[in-house]
Amino acid sequence: MTVSVVLSLVLQVVGLGVVRWTIHGQWARHAGALLLVVASAYHGLTEVVQALFPGRNTYRNYVTQAQRDDWVLLVSGALLIYALAYTLAVRRRESPEPPVTSIEGLNLRWLLLITVPLLVLSMLGFAFVVGNGDPTGGADNYLVTGLVGQFTVFLTAVCGALVIIRFGVRWALPVLLLEAIVISTIGARGMVIVTCVMTLYGAALAGVRIPRRQLATAVALVAVLGMTISATRAIEGRQAFNPDAGPMDRVQALGRGLAAVPSGKGLDSILDDFVYRLDGNTFGAIVLDSLGRGSQPVGAETIKNSIDLAVPSFLNPTKLESDTTQRSEKQYYAREFGTPQRSVRDILPTVWGVMLGYGGPFALLVWSLLLGLVMAVVDRRMVRGTTAVYFLLGMGLVQFVLSYEQGPQQLFLGMRGVLLVAAAVWVINTWRLTGKRSDHAPLSLMNW
Repeated sequence: MTVSVVLSLVLQVVGLGVVRWTIHGQWARHAGALLLVVASAYHGLTEVVQALFPGRNTYRNYVTQAQRDDWVLLVSGALLIYALAYTLAVRRRESPEPPVTSIEGLNLRWLLLITVPLLVLSMLGFAFVVGNGDPTGGADNYLVTGLVGQFTVFLTAVCGALVIIRFGVRWALPVLLLEAIVISTIGARGMVIVTCVMTLYGAALAGVRIPRRQLATAVALVAVLGMTISATRAIEGRQAFNPDAGPMDRVQALGRGLAAVPSGKGLDSILDDFVYRLDGNTFGAIVLDSLGRGSQPVGAETIKNSIDLAVPSFLNPTKLESDTTQRSEKQYYAREFGTPQRSVRDILPTVWGVMLGYGGPFALLVWSLLLGLVMAVVDRRMVRGTTAVYFLLGMGLVQFVLSYEQGPQQLFLGMRGVLLVAAAVWVINTWRLTGKRSDHAPLSLMNW
């Protein structure tokens, strides 16, 4: 581990320490703080992991140690700027008051009626089918896969949080266990973690404190399921989770994967997956080196492309006919900055890695400052007290934070579904509130 990497780790630890002091260690209630934790894992913790297990991440061969050092030092400085801006703006040094969160506008029964069919479709293979870095997954399966991929994880986490909030903390462990097991049949390790953490965020936002023993049990199960999925892919192949694999086929494959976890092949696949899936520095190092050799920043071009892609197909029917580089930031960056095409599917762009390409190193520092201020404003609003609509928006924001490795494009693609659900809830609650006014009933803003 070089001096630059050690210095970078120090900068990240300082940033994490300052934020922890500011929010009194309440990470689960602050999306902006969670973003710093996730980013530090992909840009800091990963360097420790790479040093402990050298040679297991073949993508590191695309850049030299010097190129990685330059990027890690730059992104660590950017993360420190983000942390300081967030700390100054969130202003939570005083002891925080209990949160006030209304979920009265969220009907758990109706949400479950929508979510359960989506989970069934997910288990049937209509979820997360993405090829060659293209987030649309292609035109053939875009409609069904798009709906399932857009809403399944989000609504599952919302339902889980509502169950815990309404029926008590004793339901926390059963809910988290059920979510983790069902989502694991999709074969996406990250989605298991995203769903469970989103559920914990929603519960924490409403003031629910999960006992540490239950949290530890849930974390252990999620870890086991993640290892099982990795081992299953190594033993059975990725086809075990293809669309043509039925629910029982998936369960049986996961069973064989679980049995293979202690084996040599299983352990090797788990370790390989862990090492490369945490590496958020190769992509940024490639972009920074390319910029240093004269490549021009992409500006707002990929942001515009992401916005176009987020527009529903009935309003933008030709979007799936556009070139893949117009639909995928990774593909666009591969063309502009020379990212090896072979690595496009698995290399991790990350939010800060993509932001570097928008305007270069100095612009990255400015983006970090602005992002820290924005996330602080959001967290201040959410922690001070929120409504059903804000609750949904907060859950969607945390889904984006936990999808950090996919880059900023996920904000546009993920939040469109969240906004649709939030808008529907707002309309329904407004209609109900209007009805109460006509009956001259007492009103409460917390019913919104």
